[in-house]
Amino acid sequence: MSKAYRYTMFSLLYFIQGAILSYFTGFNGIYLISFGVDMKGVGLIGLMVDSLGYPWTFLILAALNLLALPLIPLVFSKRSTEEVWVADAG
Repeated sequence: MSKAYRYTMFSLLYFIQGAILSYFTGFNGIYLISFGVDMKGVGLIGLMVDSLGYPWTFLILAALNLLALPLIPLVFSKRSTEEVWVADAG
């Protein structure tokens, strides 16, 4: 790889990480407040970032998301074919 290519890739990666960080810190709080999450809930993630740093906070939130994966079939379970047939016929 050429030096120009490496610098370009580094610059793009640096820019994208900054854009994501800006979104998370600037707009995510406003978005969560619009869904009724109070500032204490928004501040909890900020407190985690301040005390643990971004990598550990990201890993903890990713682990929580992975732990929630087995719950997806419970939330999006298919209706039985009998219920679908009655709903279509009605």
